[in-house]
Amino acid sequence: MASAFPRTYTQDTYSFSDIVSFAKGAHALKIGGSLARLEENFDFAGLGSAAQLLSWPDFLLSLDVLHNDTGMYSNVFASRDVFGLLNRELTGWESALFVQHSYRIRPSLTLNLGLRYERLGQFGDELGRNSSFDVKAIAHSPPSGCLDGYIVASNFPGNLPPGVLRANNTFGTYGEGQNTIAPRIGFAWQVLPRTSQLALRRGYGIYYSRPTGQTSAQSILGAPSSVSRVSTGLANAVATFEAPFAQPLRTPSFPEFEPYSITTKSTVNTLAPRFCPAMVHQFWLNTPLEVKQTWLLETGYVGAGGTHLQRLRSQNQALDASPDNPINGVTVEHRGEHWIASTYPWNSLRLSS
Repeated sequence: MASAFPRTYTQDTYSFSDIVSFAKGAHALKIGGSLARLEENFDFAGLGSAAQLLSWPDFLLSLDVLHNDTGMYSNVFASRDVFGLLNRELTGWESALFVQHSYRIRPSLTLNLGLRYERLGQFGDELGRNSSFDVKAIAHSPPSGCLDGYIVASNFPGNLPPGVLRANNTFGTYGEGQNTIAPRIGFAWQVLPRTSQLALRRGYGIYYSRPTGQTSAQSILGAPSSVSRVSTGLANAVATFEAPFAQPLRTPSFPEFEPYSITTKSTVNTLAPRFCPAMVHQFWLNTPLEVKQTWLLETGYVGAGGTHLQRLRSQNQALDASPDNPINGVTVEHRGEHWIASTYPWNSLRLSS
C-alpha cells in the first residue's frame, strides 16, 4: 500500500530562432542560431509513505517479529517514508549556432559539410536546493560526523559546515559538458555516369541531447533538502501495521547534512557531480535504385553509438571480507561464510549519470 503523493509539474519554454540561406552557382549555404530559456517547476505536496506486505495473510496479521512466530521478519516486510523540502524551481538556458554548406562538386556528386555549436546549460534551482555528491571525495576511513563529498549549489542559503563544497553554479554539480561542438559530413553520388537510377548516400554526424528536468530532480530525495528512510527485511523486524515506521519519528530542520563514519548504515542517492549531456555518433549509408519508373528499391544501414548516456549505477558493490582480505577493518567470518563489507562507508551509493 502507499499513500497518494500529489504533485504538479509546470513546464514553460521561451525560444527564438532564425535561419538565413544563400545560394550561388554550385554552393548553398545556411547559417542559423537559436536561444531558449526552459523552466520546470516541481511542486510536491509530499512523496508520501509506503509499507510493503508480501501476501494477503501478511496483511491480515501485520505483526512484528516478536508476535508472528517467524523469528526473523515482520509481516510488514518493508517501510519507507520521505520528508523534506521537496519543491524546485528549475531553469536552464540553451543556445546554438550552426553553418551548413552544400557544394555540388560535379553534376553527379554533392558534398555536405556542417558544424553546430550548442550550449546546453544544466538546470539550476532558483531556491538553491540542488545538490550532488562526489564519491571521489569520500573519506574511506572517516571520523564520526564526516561530511566530505557533499556538494551544494552556489545559491545555497546559509553557511556550510566543514567538508561541504559550494559549486560555482546553481546546478549543484561541476557543470561540465555544457559547451558542445557537433560536426556533420555527408555526400550524395550518382554511381552510374549515364543514368540516375542508382545513387549512393552516406553521412556521419555528432549529436547532443539535452538532459531532462526529471534527471535534475534526482537531488530532490538527497541531502541536504530531504531525508528518505527505507527499512527492509531484518531491518524492519519490529514494524507492525499500527506502527510501520521506525520510531521515534525524526523531525529534522532542513537543510540537514547526514554525517557518516566507518559504521554508517545509510544510503546516498545523488546526481553524478560530473553529469553532462549525452553525445551520440550517428552514421548511415543507403543506396536507392530505380528498378523501373514506378518502382524504387532502397537498401541501407544506420548505426549509432553513444557516450554519457543516462543510467542509474550502484557505486558501492559489496565485497567478501576475510582475515586475508580485510575491508575497512572487517575480517570476521560468520557461519563458515565471509561477512559482506562495503568499500565505502554506506550500504549503498546510487548515482544518476
